[in-house]
Amino acid sequence: MDSHIRHFAKGCWIYHNRMKALVLLLVLAIIAGPVGGALVSQPHSTAELIAEHREVAPGQVATLALRLKLEKGWHVYWRNPGDSGMATSIAWQLPEEFSAGPIQWPTPHRIDVGPITSYGYDNEVLLLTDVAVPANFKGRSAEFRAKADWLVCKEICIPASADLDANVTLSNTTTRDTTRSALFDRTRTDLPSTLIEWNAVAGLRGADLVIKLTPTREDGAPLPEVRKLMFYPHKEGDIDDAATQESGRAGRGYELVVKRAPGTAGISKISGVLAAQPSLGRSQSAEIDLPVGIAAPLPAATRSITLAIAIGLAFAGGLILNLMPCVFPVLAIKILGVLERAHGERGKLMRHGFLFAAGVVTSFLAIAGLLLVLRAQGAALGWGFQLQAPLVVTGLALLFFALGLNMSGVFQFGTRVQSATGDIRFKNETLDALASGLLATVVATPCTAPFMGVALGYAVTQPTSEALVVFASIALGMAVPYVLLCSFPAALRKLPRPGPWMETLKQFLAFPLYATVVWLIWVLGHQVGIDGAARALLALVFVACSLWLWGRPHAHPPYTLIRPLVCAGLLAGAAILAWPSGRPETSLVEGLRWSPWSDAAVKTALDAGQPVFVDFTAAWCVSCQVNKQLVLHSDQVERGFSESRVLRLRADWTKRDPAITAAMDRLGRNGVPIYALYIPGAAEPKLLPEILTTGIVLDALAQLPVRVTKVDQTFPRSTR
Repeated sequence: MDSHIRHFAKGCWIYHNRMKALVLLLVLAIIAGPVGGALVSQPHSTAELIAEHREVAPGQVATLALRLKLEKGWHVYWRNPGDSGMATSIAWQLPEEFSAGPIQWPTPHRIDVGPITSYGYDNEVLLLTDVAVPANFKGRSAEFRAKADWLVCKEICIPASADLDANVTLSNTTTRDTTRSALFDRTRTDLPSTLIEWNAVAGLRGADLVIKLTPTREDGAPLPEVRKLMFYPHKEGDIDDAATQESGRAGRGYELVVKRAPGTAGISKISGVLAAQPSLGRSQSAEIDLPVGIAAPLPAATRSITLAIAIGLAFAGGLILNLMPCVFPVLAIKILGVLERAHGERGKLMRHGFLFAAGVVTSFLAIAGLLLVLRAQGAALGWGFQLQAPLVVTGLALLFFALGLNMSGVFQFGTRVQSATGDIRFKNETLDALASGLLATVVATPCTAPFMGVALGYAVTQPTSEALVVFASIALGMAVPYVLLCSFPAALRKLPRPGPWMETLKQFLAFPLYATVVWLIWVLGHQVGIDGAARALLALVFVACSLWLWGRPHAHPPYTLIRPLVCAGLLAGAAILAWPSGRPETSLVEGLRWSPWSDAAVKTALDAGQPVFVDFTAAWCVSCQVNKQLVLHSDQVERGFSESRVLRLRADWTKRDPAITAAMDRLGRNGVPIYALYIPGAAEPKLLPEILTTGIVLDALAQLPVRVTKVDQTFPRSTR
């Protein structure tokens, strides 16, 4: 009802203004009549007809411009005035055989007055027209006459009219008028160009008109920056001019969403000007003329998400992240650090907790900022992208192995119980706490906890400021339990004071770190092959030998001099061995039950009426591997897949794959795991939670329609 009232009031406003303009036009026509001369003054505006050229050769084009200057706060209208107004018109009187082209309209801007929105110009505008000079013209000069009509508006609208003229000398050459060339050049920069660096498509999505831009280049070049898009339609009545136009990133491109005009049953074609900030390449705007189809629906996971909901989901996901297998080993060691400090001053303990939280938030924002920058440059990346680089995986394996050796007592740089960063621990407690937060963040990135998937998918489609707020919420959720533990340590003080029992606990907690190293080397094997993994293992031996040698007691001067050289040599050898190289020899696609993912495989199966289950996974994703071993490969789930005749596809994101990243973007997600069940005839796939249970998968399979009896077996299969 409110919408109908608003549009009724808007219609009354428009009718009132147009009737007032018509009355004023009749009054001025009776009183003033036509006015001629080089420069014509009218209320709140002046007009003149100017030529770009001093001399024009026969057979060439003379460019003329209607130049309108407006008082501050007043405006004139574009070819489509919008909700209200009148487009400027020019009626030409030319010498025989001369012909004038259409008005070349600069890109307008939006003008909001009350409930109506119009399109036009303020301050000054030049409306260019090309006039063709016949090749056989014999005169020395040509006189061009034009009658211009325009409507100048502020709170009120005043019609204006003028008879104008301009003379151009005819000569053997065409020469520009240097006193006016800057005006014409500036106007041409505002003229819409041809869209040549982008592919544009238009479609309807409910009550919205959606225009999507994707770059024509597909060579991995950085995505040109477009902060804002605006559409100015040539035709009145296609869109709701007063509605806000929303634009933003959409996969490898940009999307503009415009509200259709109320009451429009459908639009088969649109034409107009698409303007961008900062630019669309060669200019800030371009002409588009597109058929209108059906736009892809928004992912169900993010369709109704607001910033507030995304923040809540992100915070909850951060809390749960502490229990994920990739984070828990490091946080367990941090708790050991709290136990060490529990009998000390509460103020220092609280300070350490807040500094740890600051380290988590800062490092989360740094990684998120890098992700957003790289995506803006066209890189197909998602959460955990750094672990797609074998060098990062190798570096983490070496770091965790060194920390494990330190906690096992192979070497020490101090006598206190070590924190997660060891002693290898900074003597400065501030740096120690911040570095601990950084390490916790690095090991957290391979995991996507429940609720995080939707929040991450929302974040990467929003402006940078909103995206960083969501990432910061994840970090705060992850850091809060540790901050609370440091703020209320009374319960921990009931434990015995630090002593031999804590040294035993410290050495025991080294084993989760060794298990993490095993996992990282397994990931590396998927990325660079078994030979590369073997070299990394040998590098670990070199590191262990170097650290053991450094931790040995010594008394003789020759040993003191030689030891640093030998340790440095061993570490240098480890660095050479650890440098990743080679080709992957394994795949996460296993046996005949799972096939490699592709868009074509999904489409072919769905066209044949066969449901499809896609596992978006990566070797470095701990949650993915746990779900696979405990649920997806269980006998019950395997039997459910077989009975439902579901095609199982695995999208391996261990190494960077733009096609998989694009498919994840379409699902509204930005990190693995993702589990998507595609049902024939359904508009969207069903997304399962990040943490699976047998019951969740079987319940999803039970909701499938009538099971097919013929299975297409033409999809590529793994030979393993």
